[in-house]
Amino acid sequence: MTYLEQAFNAEIVTPNNNANITLSGGTINAASNNGACLYIGTGGKITVTMLGGQKVTFHNVVDGTFMPIQVQKVWATDTDASDILALY
Repeated sequence: MTYLEQAFNAEIVTPNNNANITLSGGTINAASNNGACLYIGTGGKITVTMLGGQKVTFHNVVDGTFMPIQVQKVWATDTDASDILALY
């Protein structure tokens, strides 16, 4: 049987070049949790650091997109998407 992990909490994400996503329980890092998936309210371009450490830019993300990826950082540089939520 396969179990799908579902979010149990959400936090507003402010893109930041200098810090990982901050959650009410602390900062995301690979040692302490599985990262966060993202909801993009207002689409555009979004640059993230994946939980594995890779920096990736997603182009043309549409409004209302759920991104089922594990991220630890949303970069201010090269991100123009907004209304971003971290789901964890």
